[in-house]
Amino acid sequence: MKVGDLVRPSRPKECGAQWRRNRVGVVTEVSADDVDGVSSIFVRWNGNSDWSLEYSDNVEVISESR
Repeated sequence: MKVGDLVRPSRPKECGAQWRRNRVGVVTEVSADDVDGVSSIFVRWNGNSDWSLEYSDNVEVISESR
């Protein structure tokens, strides 16, 4: 996963209506720390004015950046 990738949630979470599978976001930052293949990333979701911290195993890449 890298900056500029287009992502969507890979699975819904019980505690948030904000996690819908039809949401689309852009990866804006990727942490250098990688623990067991999972890194923390910042995603700017379509329609939000701010970024949110996510984990790479909670999102799936639907289009890689060039």
